[in-house]
Amino acid sequence: RLVGLPRAVGAGFAAMTVMTAAVLMVALIVGSERVSRIENSLTPDGVGALLLVLVQLLFLPNLLAWTASWLLGAGFSIGVGSVVSPMVTSVGLLPAVPALGAVPGPGGGGPWSYAWLLSGVLAGAAAGWVASARPAVGGTLVRALARGAGSGLGTAALIVLIAALSRGDLGSGRLIALGPVMVNLIWLAPLPMVVGGALAALAHWFARARLLPPAPGPVAPDDTTQLLELPTEVLDQSTVVLGRRD
Repeated sequence: RLVGLPRAVGAGFAAMTVMTAAVLMVALIVGSERVSRIENSLTPDGVGALLLVLVQLLFLPNLLAWTASWLLGAGFSIGVGSVVSPMVTSVGLLPAVPALGAVPGPGGGGPWSYAWLLSGVLAGAAAGWVASARPAVGGTLVRALARGAGSGLGTAALIVLIAALSRGDLGSGRLIALGPVMVNLIWLAPLPMVVGGALAALAHWFARARLLPPAPGPVAPDDTTQLLELPTEVLDQSTVVLGRRD
């Protein structure tokens, strides 16, 4: 019953990563003016600029995990008392990291921000579709729904784990506990992904899987060996003397 679920979870995680990277890129483009302003305030020389780029590239996995938490509606914090989410953004002084210029301005979210909340459903749907695309699921609808919902739940568990690992401190005082808001992410990640996985499995079952033959059952020990009784033919042997021609 669990065959193929790791592959389905990988598909859901890949879909979520693609959407997260796209949103992060858009945020960096929209906030490019703030990014340049922070970078210019550091006044790095040639070597410093190179090191600054390398450090931010090392920080990229954290940024992706924070963006994924934002997409799922849980949001993330940059210091005590701050929150960045599709619904509201409230931050104080930001650390002098140019990539943080992508953080939107304070205030409420717009229609596009709320539209990105469907990312969790789409990631779960990708996992559910891959989990259902197996002949072994073609027997019952219940099994297809269970595999679809299970793959969505597995994808959410992986994202929550990575988000928890991306949290940390960036100094002392106010810059502690930076990262996704885990209290919100623990339930906001599984909910849409389980729904998306179940819906994708349901759609796949109605489209194709219910037309497939049921999975083969276990073979009984008596069926593995069959004795065939074949008639035995006796061949008469004759000896022919070959003479030599003079």
